[in-house]
Amino acid sequence: MTNVFGYNFGGGKANVALQWRYLPAIRDESLARSPASTVFPIDSYQSFALSAGYTLNEKIALRMGIDNLTDEQPNIVGARPGDNNAEVTRPDYFDVLGRRYFVGVKMQF
Repeated sequence: MTNVFGYNFGGGKANVALQWRYLPAIRDESLARSPASTVFPIDSYQSFALSAGYTLNEKIALRMGIDNLTDEQPNIVGARPGDNNAEVTRPDYFDVLGRRYFVGVKMQF
């Protein structure tokens, strides 16, 4: 589930937004194939992104932000007791890159 909370101000020239991404706790899919196996559950996961923008004039706009604001580490998936190779995650679900910053300029001619 992803929610975005945003606000425009300054007559629409400036904006700020906070994105919240939430994934609930789940059980590993291998338990469906082998219910007797011991696999650690996967905790819930949430990450936040903060962004802002400002339009200087009708030709130039600025934007900036931080993805994964709290630097949330990805969950480990499929870990079993005594497994030395348990540092496996799902990059299609969890943010594996960590906190990132961005700045952009949009110019129209």
